Amino acid sequence: MSLIFTSLRAREAPHLNALGDTAQRRRGWLLGIAGMALVGAGVLLWPLAGSQLTDPVPPPSLAIATPVPAPPTETYAPRGPSSTPLPTPEQTSVIDPVPTPDSETIESPLFDAPDPALLAMRQIAADFTRACAADQLDEADQLLAQAEAMIGPDSLAAVRMRAFLQLRRGELEAARRTYQEVLGYDADDLEANLNLAAIDWREGALAEARQRVARLYSRHPNNPDVRQHHDAYSH
Repeated sequence: MSLIFTSLRAREAPHLNALGDTAQRRRGWLLGIAGMALVGAGVLLWPLAGSQLTDPVPPPSLAIATPVPAPPTETYAPRGPSSTPLPTPEQTSVIDPVPTPDSETIESPLFDAPDPALLAMRQIAADFTRACAADQLDEADQLLAQAEAMIGPDSLAAVRMRAFLQLRRGELEAARRTYQEVLGYDADDLEANLNLAAIDWREGALAEARQRVARLYSRHPNNPDVRQHHDAYSH
């Protein structure tokens, strides 16, 4: 999928703006890393079976997207009011010097050593994507369990991973229910809608699949994955 997420930058913002406590920032970063790693590991698309799709089923091997991360707004708490008091009029004339990048006074995650837990979550997500691509589904199931233990089974990244694994196992109805959970977060979610359209098509609900993709195409006509599915389902 051609979805762009900026969760990789979310670690610096809370630190530099003194948001939340350490535990909250760490959990939010873990959620962001989980999704970012899934995107960074590469989008896995099943190739289209020929240039045209024919009715009835069996359906073609349509592209199935890998899980993508939760938007940062689902992961991070809103910014609270600053605890620093506003300067009085007589203080405004005094300007503190801005530290240079090599100043020892700078304290930022940009200069800190990577957190081992964050690196572990990123590795789990990358290994999950690789295992699914290689049809090593038992290994993928173990990696999903590790991710759920780290970021929680109800986190959006974990829900996406679970849905995709169900889809790869051929558990279409279970995958449908789990992708419906994703739509509970965002009804316009591209990954969930495209995979639900593929499930509809595989189960012979061709009209429903075309309608779902047509709705996405009306909102995202320039998205290459949506356009590819729209062209394929239109035949």
